[in-house]
Amino acid sequence: MERILNITTFGTYRVVHKNTDVLSQYCKSEKGAELFRYLLANYEKKVSKEEIISLFWPGMDEKRARQNLSSTLYFVRNAFNKAVGPGIGKKLCRSSSQMCWLEFDDSIFFDAMQLKKELDLANKAGSPDEKVLHLENAVSLYRGDFMKEDEYNDWVIPIRAEYREIVMNAFVELLDILYQKGDYNECMFYTLRLMEIAPYNEMGIKYKLRLLKRQGRISEARETYLRYVEHLKNHYNEKFAKDFEEIISSLDSIDTHYGKEHGMVNQKGGAALIDVSTFMEFAKFESLKRTSSAAILFLQPEGFDKLTERARKELILLITSALRQGDAVAADKKNIYILLTEGKKPLANMVENRLKSKEKFNTLLKTFNLNRIQSKAFELNTFNDYLVFESSL
Repeated sequence: MERILNITTFGTYRVVHKNTDVLSQYCKSEKGAELFRYLLANYEKKVSKEEIISLFWPGMDEKRARQNLSSTLYFVRNAFNKAVGPGIGKKLCRSSSQMCWLEFDDSIFFDAMQLKKELDLANKAGSPDEKVLHLENAVSLYRGDFMKEDEYNDWVIPIRAEYREIVMNAFVELLDILYQKGDYNECMFYTLRLMEIAPYNEMGIKYKLRLLKRQGRISEARETYLRYVEHLKNHYNEKFAKDFEEIISSLDSIDTHYGKEHGMVNQKGGAALIDVSTFMEFAKFESLKRTSSAAILFLQPEGFDKLTERARKELILLITSALRQGDAVAADKKNIYILLTEGKKPLANMVENRLKSKEKFNTLLKTFNLNRIQSKAFELNTFNDYLVFESSL
């Protein structure tokens, strides 16, 4: 069935038909646009007109309030009729003598509804791989808090909190499965994604510590741990849990440094995936070594920032799998950074050519419409080399 509406509520709220924001373009009533948001937030149930009136027209006599509700519904329906086609408004925005509700069919994509569908499919999955697929689908839909633009409407706050809790639980379940399967780079990808949303999520911190430990990045694990402890102390006056103590005490028994000969070899093949701030620290460390032989390959795929989360993950993990153990990869919204721990600028150029010669890599670029990739190579022989790289960002 052809999709006629695309409704997003996580991160950015939009109700779109063919690149047109329906309500902002066609709805002449601000109250009507707000009423639609309210019905959308309660899409799983029918809402009594009495409840709507008490919220939108408090203190008004019932007859006049019902007239206002009727005219407001008209403005909402008329906006959809103008944007999509005659009769669509009443098909979407339903009402009876006592209730109002929204009704969607398969021609309408609504991210919150789809997220719950994916989680339901994950719960019914017959295998870990199938469960991972649906959990990934679910968390990729969450691009920020539910209707975050509605800062001053009290009714949205508990719904926003409920979705946030649902998604945090989905992330943790996904991390559990990926870690148990030994898919450590995928686990790190979603750990970093979780911490973008909730920087001090307890389970996100625990998994980051475990993954850092596996990669031999002990100093970073300690710093991450200490920042979390300080956060708890300053904001909640709480102590860290005992299992955090067990994780950090296990780090104290390891004497290692960043490098190929240590924890990086614990990866399940390929380079380690890390966050950008850690990448910068590692690059700086390499440049300060007495005898450095590291290099950076800096990739800027045009359109990378417009990819879906799953597409970004697929491309990043393909790159990590094509590199050596001991190398490291990081990515932000627009760029991909590759740290080659043993090799100079010619190696960076060779790695780029090797990537471009891979059929799967080229297929992904074509599939994702990444037609142009700018690249730069930097050696890290001295600290000045690092400063040159840093200034290029």
